[in-house]
Amino acid sequence: MIKYVVMSSAAKAFSLNQSTKALYRSLGNQVLARSRSASGIEDRYVERAQRLLAICDQHSVLKPGDRIVELGTGWLHWEATVLRLFNDIEATLYDVSDNRLIGPYREWLAELGLRVDELFPTVDPERRKTAKQLAEAASRMSSFEEIYKFFGFTYVLDPAGQLGPLDRDAYQLAVSSDVFEHIPGDGLGPYLLAMK
Repeated sequence: MIKYVVMSSAAKAFSLNQSTKALYRSLGNQVLARSRSASGIEDRYVERAQRLLAICDQHSVLKPGDRIVELGTGWLHWEATVLRLFNDIEATLYDVSDNRLIGPYREWLAELGLRVDELFPTVDPERRKTAKQLAEAASRMSSFEEIYKFFGFTYVLDPAGQLGPLDRDAYQLAVSSDVFEHIPGDGLGPYLLAMK
């Protein structure tokens, strides 16, 4: 109980103004970067990737040249990255704040490339081979901009969070994971309407 009170008090203190929020985000990203690098790909991310790819394949959701949008893309662009490794698509990566972490992203790409056969054994061998090659090549790139150009990704930062800059008719699929808990209650309605 004491730990909860201390943590919630600290979180409230960091939310006082824009400067303390920025400091909180910076410190949080540094801690998260170390944690993500040390842990490797977490099981829950593996399960999300396997489930997403299986659903898209089972229902023939994507074809070459399609465009997707990942809403709340976070530090990793996980769903868009997994779909891109196995499909010749383009992706828009949308978020309200920049939480990208290049070091852990490159490390997870490298690990994913090494584990493709283990994690996706039922996927066609040629698609697995392409996914491995793409992941390995991207993991050696030094910046997000270089990776985005290679993958055909566009990064959109929109602090308003109402999806205004997005052309909804341009995408064949919208993916989002671990996002709703970050949307303020009064913003959820407009957000969901904008996704229609």
